[in-house]
Amino acid sequence: MAANSKNDYTITAFDAENWWDFLMHEYPDNYECAKQYYADEDPDLELEGCRPGNFNINDYFVICELPRISAQDGVIKVNDKPVKRYDGYAGWRRKRIEFEKLKQERLLQEWKKEQYKCQDGRCAWCRKRIFLNNTNVHIDHVKPLIYDGTNDLRNLVLTCADCNYHKGARAEGYNSGMYDRVCNVIPSWVKPNRYNICKIPNIKITQRELKEFESRPAVATYNA
Repeated sequence: MAANSKNDYTITAFDAENWWDFLMHEYPDNYECAKQYYADEDPDLELEGCRPGNFNINDYFVICELPRISAQDGVIKVNDKPVKRYDGYAGWRRKRIEFEKLKQERLLQEWKKEQYKCQDGRCAWCRKRIFLNNTNVHIDHVKPLIYDGTNDLRNLVLTCADCNYHKGARAEGYNSGMYDRVCNVIPSWVKPNRYNICKIPNIKITQRELKEFESRPAVATYNA
C-alpha cells in the first residue's frame, strides 16, 4: 500500500494505484525505493537497526534523499506541491471506448496512411519494417491512456504488435536504453504528420457501452 504524508494506512485503493503509477513513470528512483520499503529489504536501514515498517514512506524517501510524494483524492503531490490529477480506471475506460469508435472514422484511416509514410514504413519504437494493412500493425498511444494520455492524433504512432504488447501502459522499465520509450515522446526520426493538427470528432459514450465494456474478460489489460 502507498502512503500519504500523514498516515501510511489511510490512503484509498484508488490513490494507491495512482501513487504507484506516478512513481513508476515519473520517479523511478522513488519507485524502486518504495518497493524495497514495502518488501522490508533495504540493507542500509537494517544495518542501522531500523525496520522500514516503523517509518512513514515519505520519511523513508527523505532518508534516501528522494522527493516526498503523496496522493489524496486523485491528486499527486511532490514535496507537498500538487503536480498531477488522475482520471483513474473510469476515465481510462471511457477513453478506450472512444478510441474504438475513433478507429471507424475516416479521419483516423487517413491519419494512418500518412503516419505510415512519416515513419518510413517502420515501427516507431524498434524501427522494424511493418506493413500498413497487416494485422500486426498497431496504433499505440505514446502517452498511455491510463496515464493521462488522450486519443488526440498527435499522441498516436504505428508500432509492431510486439512493441505495443510489451510497452502496454508502461513507460519506465520498458526499455531504459531508449529515451523515447521511457519518456513517452515520439522519436525524433519520425516526420511530422499533417493530420496531427486535426481535432478528433466528438464521440458520445453511452452508459450501455460502459457496462458492456466492463463485462469484457480482457478489461484489465491497459495496452493502447
